[in-house]
Amino acid sequence: HNTGSINALDLQGQTLPVPAGTETWLTRQPDRAVGEHVLVLDFWATWCRPCITASPKLDRIQRDHEGDVLVLAFSGLSAGKRWPEDEATIRRYIESHPVAYAHLHDPSRAVYRLVKPSGIPHAVVISTDGVVRWQGNPHDPRLPHVIDAVVRADPGLAGRRARAHGGG
Repeated sequence: HNTGSINALDLQGQTLPVPAGTETWLTRQPDRAVGEHVLVLDFWATWCRPCITASPKLDRIQRDHEGDVLVLAFSGLSAGKRWPEDEATIRRYIESHPVAYAHLHDPSRAVYRLVKPSGIPHAVVISTDGVVRWQGNPHDPRLPHVIDAVVRADPGLAGRRARAHGGG
C-alpha cells in the first residue's frame, strides 16, 4: 500500500468494480478479459502537463509487462472539472502521441467518481482479483517496483502462466 499522499478516496485493500459501462474505447480494446491482467488505471487530461510527462512512464510499464499488465488511461476531465473534455480533442492528442496502452473516454466520469482523485495524474493498481493494491501519482518512483511486486505475487497471473505451460 502507498502510505504517502494519495489525493483520492483511499481504496487500497478494497475491491474496485471492474471499469466498464459508459466509457468509449479510443484505442483498440485489449484481446483478453480485464480480469486476466493487473490493471493500472490512469486518470489524465490533455491539458495536464504532469499527465503528459507521466505518459512515457506508463508506456514503459505496459511494454515491460506485456501480457501481465493492462494500463487503461481514462480521460474526460475538463480543466474546470465542470464538464467533460471533448472526445475529438482527446482523439487528436492520442493520435499524435501514440503509446502501447489503451485509452478510454469517460465523459460521465463514472470511474472517476468511484476513485475521487482530487488531482491528476492519478494511478490505481488493481490485482486480477479486483483489489486495489496501490494508488498515487504515476510519477512516484515506487510505482515500477509496486507493479513488479504485484505481478510477481498475483495468483491469477501465476495460474494463467501454469495453465499456459500445461499445469493445472
